[in-house]
Order: sequence, then structure tokens, then C-alpha cells
Amino acid sequence: MDINELQEKYNNTRDFISQKEYAKAIEIINKVLDIIPNDISFLLLKAYIYLDTHHLESAEAILKAMVKRSPNNADIHYQLGRLYLVQKQLDISLLHYEKAFVLDKTIDKQLTFINVKRIASKTREECEITLNLLNQFISDHSKVWIAYFYRGLLLERLGLYDLALADFNKCLIHNPNHTDVLFSKAKLLLRKGNFREGFLLYEERKKLNHKAFKVNVTLPMWNGQDIQKDKLFVFAEQGLGDNIQFVRYAVMAKELGFNVVVGNFLPLEQLLRYNLEKLGVKVIKNNIVDSDAQYQVSMCSLPYFLNATLSNIPLKKAYLTAEPEFITKWKNKFPFTNKFKIGLVWQGSLTNGRDTERSIPLEKLNSLLHLNAEFHCLQKVISQKDLAFIRQQHNFTAWHNEITDFSDTAALIEHMDLVISVDTSVAHLSAAMGKLTWIMITHNPDFRWLLDREDSVWYENVRLFRQDKNLEWDSVIKRIYSELINILSKK
Repeated sequence: MDINELQEKYNNTRDFISQKEYAKAIEIINKVLDIIPNDISFLLLKAYIYLDTHHLESAEAILKAMVKRSPNNADIHYQLGRLYLVQKQLDISLLHYEKAFVLDKTIDKQLTFINVKRIASKTREECEITLNLLNQFISDHSKVWIAYFYRGLLLERLGLYDLALADFNKCLIHNPNHTDVLFSKAKLLLRKGNFREGFLLYEERKKLNHKAFKVNVTLPMWNGQDIQKDKLFVFAEQGLGDNIQFVRYAVMAKELGFNVVVGNFLPLEQLLRYNLEKLGVKVIKNNIVDSDAQYQVSMCSLPYFLNATLSNIPLKKAYLTAEPEFITKWKNKFPFTNKFKIGLVWQGSLTNGRDTERSIPLEKLNSLLHLNAEFHCLQKVISQKDLAFIRQQHNFTAWHNEITDFSDTAALIEHMDLVISVDTSVAHLSAAMGKLTWIMITHNPDFRWLLDREDSVWYENVRLFRQDKNLEWDSVIKRIYSELINILSKK
């Protein structure tokens, strides 16, 4: 195979990859590798495809073999950085991106390294070091507009929201339709309490290439127009917590005279069906489009179309209750004691992009377990390490093997006196049930918790415990410990 033929095959393969015709690309790659087994360019293309199609083990095998043969190839380290970033092994990813930049000092590799350093930064000191790198990069390359976006995201995390907004706006001057920037600006505005502009820009999420935002294309979208009594299918979107929080707007739409039918995520289906049907709202199974509906809308879009403000949020008091048969089921599992019962959640979904920020190592909550109270794990998923820790405690019970779906979780919450949780779906469920709920949130929280307040505009019985500017959990846990001492001393 001569050099011209090889170049033609390489170009054809890249074209197929750009069109996401991966089977055709792999066919060419394999034919080349049959003749030249260690060709770096085609092996990198194969690894790239495996990464893009989430065949991570295959990608890792190729890249590890390649880096042994060619330890100073920048592109191999760059793809290894990408692999470990997808696997959320951030420190290892950062090492490979840094190596790629050291070996090939291009602007793209430099900025990618700095951005991954931003993502991997855990402490305020690390964030500030990364901020200095971004400042220097922007000083040297002031027309690389995406760098302003990365800096804006970092400034947000540090709580410097006006500076972050200024950086987002700089990006948008040069690329007004940049969906990621618009979506980030939306969340920043919502976090600052600007619901009207924030929820308008929040609609930009639908353009993101993310499975959490995908909608069924068989029905026209409702965009706020008058649809008389046409049936409107309100579907769940994003995460379970979003489903719990925003389903209230389906109830509001029903009260406003809309002919709504609601679809919920499967783990919530039974619980929400029970509650919604009590309120006269029709429910369809498993979030599947109602064939009789004329329009569809995401429940996360309803706040915008129904003109949500901070002062008109519906159903701030309890709007969900556990099903009676599940309450009875779980009552029989609890031996009678007069001890204060506390439900604990320290880990959110591992698939959430902010999980490394919002979750807390269980050991950090150890001081709470020395108090004279019963602690009950409300998580369905527990790591083996955490399970071993729980089993060493005399007053901490794990119920993960007995929780089937959120009907069980709701009944378990019903038997608690207090729920203490990180920002995850169980926190929303507990809050929506009106249970006394303490939520531990990051210094730069999810938009729904707003800024500089301990209460929640969404849930009446919630108290927020925020990280301070040092971005650590110790001060949060100390405040919770102190508050628990006060509560328990009165029991």
C-alpha cells in the first residue's frame, strides 16, 4: 500500500467519522491494520471511534498498547486523557493532557489541559491556581473566545457571578448562538433569581447533544400558544429530582384549565401516579408519548411558558405523600424506639456531571453518628466501602436491599423525623413530602437553590446548609452537628 493510497484511506476514514458512519470507518481501518498492524494514525482513529461509541475497554486496550510502544506521542496521551476524563478518573486524565501539551505545545492542547485542570480542581486554592492559568492564557490569546467560557465556569464555582456573567457575555458577542454558553448563562441567571430571562435561556438546553434533553419527535412541541382543550402531554426530563420538582407545574397547568396527561420516569411512576391521580391529573405509563395527545411539552419548560416568578411558585407545601400500603410495610420493619430518626443521603447519581462536587465521603459524616439518634440510609445504591463502614456503626441501618423504587423511599422518609441529604432526588422527594429536610449544597449550588439564603423558594420545610468560600464540607457538617445537638437536647 503506497503513501498516496494510505492518505486517501485516512481521509476517507475521517470523513466517515465526521458523518458518524463508524461501521464504514472501522472497515477501512481494519483493512489497513491487517497490512500495517502498528500504524499509529489508524490505531488512533480506531481508539477515537471506540471512545465516541463508549466502548471504553476496547479504547483503553489500544491506547495502553500504543503508549508502551510510543511513550512520547502527544496524540496518544491526548486520547488517554479523553478516556480517563470519560471514566471520571480526573487526576489520571490531567496527567495525560499535561503530557500531551508538554510534547506538543499547541494552543488547543494548552487550553484543553487548563480546562481539565479546572474540572479536576477540588479546593479553592486549586481553583485559584487554575484561574491564574486561564488569565494568562486569555492575556496571550485574547481571541480564543471559548477560554472566556471556561473562565466563566470557574468564576462561578468561586462564587464570582458578575465576573462569570461578563465572561459568558463576551463569548456570546462573538458567537451569539453558542448553546453551552447560553445554557450556562441561563443557570447563572436562575441562580440569581432572574426567572424570566433565566427560564427563557433555559430552553436552549434542547439544542444540546445530551440524552437527558432529548424529546420524542412524534408530536409538535407546545410553545405557550392557545391550544384550547387539545390534550397536552407533559413529559419528564433530565433527572429524577427534576421530575419531582417540576411535576408541580403539570398540576398548575391542570388547574389553569389545560387538558394535561403526564409521563414520569419509571422509578417514580407508581408514587407519582398515586399522587397525581388524587389531584385529578391523568398519568400515562413510563413517560411514553400519549397517542391521543396533540402537543407535548417538558415539565422543565412549563415554568417559562406559565410565567414563573419567585413569588408565584405553586405547591410549596407538601404535595406528595407515601402510599398507605407502603407506610404499613415499612412501619413493620422498625422496632419501636423513642429515638430521633434521621435519614441520610451522602451520594448522588454517579452519572451526574457535578457528582464529584455535590457528593460527600461518608466518613466525613462520622461525627453525626456519635449523637443519640437513629440513622437510616435512604440510598438505593451504596458502595461496598460505605456498606462496610455502615455495618461498623451501632445506630446506622442500610435499607438498600429492600428499596425497590421511590414508593419504598417515600414510605421510609415518612417514618423519619428529619432527612439530611446532599443535593439529589431523595432531597427533592423528602422536601416535596413536607418532611423537615436539611440539604447540604456546594458553594456554587444548582440554580434551584439560589444564593445567600438558608430557605428554599421551592419547598417550605427545607433548610439549606451551604459550603463557604473554601469549597469544603467540614464547616457544613459542623453546623449540622451543632443544630442536631440543639434539636436532640429538647427531645
